[in-house]
Amino acid sequence: MSDEEYCTVCAAHESHQSKISFRTKYIVAITAFLSIAAGTILELLGFDYFVYLTFYLITIFSAGRWVIPRGLKGAAKLHLDINFLMTVAAFGSILINAPFEGAMVIFLFYIAELLEEHASARVKKEVESLFELKPETTTLLIDGNEVCAKVEDVKIGSIIVVRPGERIPLDGIVIEGSSTIDQSTITGESLPIEKTIGDEVFAGTMNQFGFLKIEVTKNPDDAVISRVIRYVEEARSKKAPTEKMVARFSHVYTPIVVAGSILLTILAILFGISIDRAVYRGLTLLVIACPCAFAISIPVTMVSAITGFMRNGVLVKGSSYIEFLNDAGTVAFDKTGTVTEGNLVFRDILIDESVHREEILSALYSIELLSEHPIAEAIVKAAEDWSVEEKQVSEFQSIPGKGIIGVIDGIDYKIGNEKLMKEQGIKINEHLEFSKINGTLLYIARNDIHVATAILADKIRSTSKAVISGLNQIGVKTVMLTGDNEAIAKEIGA
Repeated sequence: MSDEEYCTVCAAHESHQSKISFRTKYIVAITAFLSIAAGTILELLGFDYFVYLTFYLITIFSAGRWVIPRGLKGAAKLHLDINFLMTVAAFGSILINAPFEGAMVIFLFYIAELLEEHASARVKKEVESLFELKPETTTLLIDGNEVCAKVEDVKIGSIIVVRPGERIPLDGIVIEGSSTIDQSTITGESLPIEKTIGDEVFAGTMNQFGFLKIEVTKNPDDAVISRVIRYVEEARSKKAPTEKMVARFSHVYTPIVVAGSILLTILAILFGISIDRAVYRGLTLLVIACPCAFAISIPVTMVSAITGFMRNGVLVKGSSYIEFLNDAGTVAFDKTGTVTEGNLVFRDILIDESVHREEILSALYSIELLSEHPIAEAIVKAAEDWSVEEKQVSEFQSIPGKGIIGVIDGIDYKIGNEKLMKEQGIKINEHLEFSKINGTLLYIARNDIHVATAILADKIRSTSKAVISGLNQIGVKTVMLTGDNEAIAKEIGA
């Protein structure tokens, strides 16, 4: 949008909106409100017309600080739009001795425009927060030497290094190392994903524990996070069919109303009505025909809806897609973090009879207390009800994507998944297996002997059942998408 262009619905000029702070705009809104309130009170108390007219004029000129100049400028170019109609309606109301109506029309229009702009600013803020997920520099590996380089200068096929706690700057394939990656910014999955040689990783995701060498497979502009940002920015510009209709309506409606007002004035004079009364009726038509609420209702609604979706982690590619929801026949829900809370909860533990239950629970709690993994968080939270003692742990070691190791009172404990058990040469005791694997299994080995198996699972959101049931009642089919095993999927889906 150039400096000479402006929205046919919004009152504010684009360049003005970007330069004037919201604080100033709120002060203008408060000033306009207090003025119209004072004018109304003075009018009701029977004060002289010019006394309360002064306060109404303050409202008109303050709330119309963008509308009036744009309306007059448009009229000079024979471009009659809603800004011109608002201007004529406001001052026309004064000529017909109804200043309150004119002040109220332009005040409400200003407030609605301010709300829309505030919603747009929120969307812009969300976009800016996405940009923060993209590192500007990366560690590039050239002839065995590490060199700091701008992400935009890295080519496909280059090798980059990502250390624990760093965000991955570019999409690529792991060629050395293993780690757990927090991909929630891309996939919405709250649990970190194990990544090893040959696995794909995405820009904007967080490397949690391991050292990785990654071969870049996509240019920065083609990365998943870059596409997400583009979608969000496009969502601000894509208009729904109803919005487009309103824009077309405002282009046609204003000239028709102005022409109708002039025609009404002329006809009134031809039918013998005095000139002042004829002009009065023409101005009355302009005032009552001002489409303030209609013109701004759709844009404000759409921008607010997109902002609300984004605030709740839902990416909408444009307002047109919001309207399409009305015709949706099937809704697909992701399991983790949508149907479920996305947080693991400790469910149960099977402990071999050859060891004391208190010893295993205490060891499990003490070692997991040193880890930052979501599984550890679930164990530590569950331990609040176990009444176990925290023990001193030595030789603690975290093995990314597999588990953790620690020594307590000279006893070696290994806690992790099946990969860790196989890597350490520990045979899994079939008697310590759950009949239904409907969660994440955690194996505990004591001195290289499998002595316990814990199971953790995601918790279904309290609102999921009501939402799905409500959709089914209105004829919308619901399906669940998940990468988990079939047993977990069936249990959650039931």
